[in-house]
Amino acid sequence: MVPPEIIEYTPYSVALVVLWCAAMLTMAAKSLLPLKWKWKWKLLPCCFWSVLVLTTFLTPAEAVNANLQKDYTVLPGMKVWNGVPYHDFRRVWFAALIVALGSIFQEGWTLIQVARDQDLGGPANPGTAGQNASSTNRNMRLFHSILNYIDTSCDLYRRVWSTFNNDGRGLYNYLWVFGHLPYTRREITDLEAIWKDASVSSLKIPHDKETVFKWKSWCVTEGEKRNKNLSEVRDKFLEGFPESFNIVVIPERNSTANGGAGNFVHPANYPAHYPTALAGNAHPNAGEPDMDAMAMSFNITWVDYIIRGLIKMAPKGSAYSVDLEQSGYKSDDGEAEASQVLSLSTDGGEYIFKITADSITADTVCLTCGGRGHVSRLDGQSCLTSTLGIKIPREELEKTTYPSGITFPTFKFNRRGTARASTSVRPKPRPRSTSGYRSSEDKKPKDKPKGVRATIQQPAPETDDPESDEEDHETTHDVQLAVDLGEVKIQ
Repeated sequence: MVPPEIIEYTPYSVALVVLWCAAMLTMAAKSLLPLKWKWKWKLLPCCFWSVLVLTTFLTPAEAVNANLQKDYTVLPGMKVWNGVPYHDFRRVWFAALIVALGSIFQEGWTLIQVARDQDLGGPANPGTAGQNASSTNRNMRLFHSILNYIDTSCDLYRRVWSTFNNDGRGLYNYLWVFGHLPYTRREITDLEAIWKDASVSSLKIPHDKETVFKWKSWCVTEGEKRNKNLSEVRDKFLEGFPESFNIVVIPERNSTANGGAGNFVHPANYPAHYPTALAGNAHPNAGEPDMDAMAMSFNITWVDYIIRGLIKMAPKGSAYSVDLEQSGYKSDDGEAEASQVLSLSTDGGEYIFKITADSITADTVCLTCGGRGHVSRLDGQSCLTSTLGIKIPREELEKTTYPSGITFPTFKFNRRGTARASTSVRPKPRPRSTSGYRSSEDKKPKDKPKGVRATIQQPAPETDDPESDEEDHETTHDVQLAVDLGEVKIQ
C-alpha cells in the first residue's frame, strides 16, 4: 500500500496567496466601477479564478496526518529477523515488536491495539462503514510494518506475503506461535546443569556496586527459561554469593518468616507507585519472594563491604567467562566445549577453566571428583558427581593417591590472580652421572608448553644420607598456569 501524497504549505505561502487574491479583487473592483456592463462580464473570470485559488490552498483536506506518512513501515528499535525460530524469540524479538507497535499511532489508535483487535472498527469492535474502513487500513499498515522486519530471503517472508492477504492481526498472532522454539530434553538437562553450577564467581560477575543486581537479573531471567518458581529463584540467588557475604545470606536463608519465604515477599496488593490499573489491586504473587526488594536490601551491605575492602575481587586470568545474555558455555574457537571446575573453600565459589577436548587423556584428573580420564564438563555433560549434587572437599581430593606417580593438582592464587598448581610425580629411573655433575639437559624442562612457566627443582647430588636417597625418587614441579589449562599436562 502506497500512502497518498499530501500537499504541504507554509504560512508564508498562505500569506502570498491571500495577498495575491486581495490584489486581484481590488483591481477588479476598480476596473468594474467605470465600465459598462458588457466589460464587467469579461472581468468576472478573473474574480472566479481568484476565489478558486483561495479555496484550493486554504480548504482543509481529508487525509492522514502527515507525520504518519514519513517512514510509514518503520518500527523503532526493531531488528530484521531471519525467520528461523529460536528459544528466546518471545523474550527478545517479539517483546521488542510489542514495544515498537505501541509507539506508532494512526487515527487515535496504536498499532499494538490494532494487533490485539482493540481498535474501533475491527472484527471485535465493529463500527460504522467509515470506522471499519479505517480499521482495515490500520490492519494493512500493521501487516507491512511487521513484514518489513522479516528477512526477504527466507521462506517465511514469501509464505506470509502470498497467503496472509495483508492481515496484520493474523500475522501478529501467527508469529507468536511460529517463532517460539521449545527446548529439547537434552537441552533442558544442560540448562539444569548450568543452573546448578551458577554463582557470582563461576559467572565471573565483577565484584562492584552492581554485582547484586546483575546476579539477581541472571537468576530471574534464567529461572524464567527453566520455569523456576520464585522460591527456587530465591534459593539460587542466596547460594550464589561468596562465603565472605554469609553474614547477610545465612540469616535470610534460615529465616522462617512468611511461611519460610523469607523477609522479602510481595504484598497482598500492588503498591500505590504502580500504574493506576494495578495500584491497590490484588497481587498475583502475594506472599512469595520479592527478588527486587531482596536485592535492594542486600545491595546496601554489599556496597558497604566493597568500600571497606571486606569483599575481595575475584581472581583474574581465568580463561572462562560468560556473558549474562548467553544461556550456556560457549568456546570462541568452535571446538568441543570442555572445562574443569575448581571449588575454592576460601570464598565458597568456583573457578571454571576452559580446556580443549583433545587434551583429555587417561592421565587427566577431574577436579570435581578426582577420577581419571575425564573432566568436570564436556559438551554440556557434567561429571556424575556434580550431577548428583555431591561435593567432595578440595582438601580431600588433594589426598587422593594414583598409580604411576600421578597426584591431584593443588592450586593457589597469587596477587595477580593467576592460578598456581603444584603436584608431585615419580620420574622414570635414569642413569646417574659418574662424575657427580648434572648435565645441562637436566637444567631445563623439555618441550615446554607455550604460555606456561615451569620450574623444576632437581634432586641434589648423590650422598650417603638416607634422607637424601628418598629425595632422589621425587621431583617437585611448580607450574604457572596460563590462559588455557588444556595445554598443561601435569603428570
